[in-house]
Amino acid sequence: MSDGTPFADEQPEPDAARSDYHEGRQAFLAGVPVGTVIARLQCESLDTADADLDYVCGFADAALDALRRASGVACNLSGPIGA
Repeated sequence: MSDGTPFADEQPEPDAARSDYHEGRQAFLAGVPVGTVIARLQCESLDTADADLDYVCGFADAALDALRRASGVACNLSGPIGA
C-alpha cells in the first residue's frame, strides 16, 4: 500500500541531467555492481563531476525504489499488526 508519495522514477528530472540520471537508473536495473559505479567515480575528472553525480543519483534512486517496493510487498504479506 502506498503512502501517496511518488517514486523517484515518477518525478521529473532536470533536462540537462536527464540522460546521465536515466543512464544511472538503467545501470541499477541492469544489475551493474556498486563497485563498478564507485570505480567510475574514481576514474573521472572534475570536468565530469556533475554528470557523475547525476548518474549516481539515478542509480541510488532506482535502488531506493526497489527497496520501497520490496518493503511494501513485505508489509502486505505480513498482514495486519496484532492479527
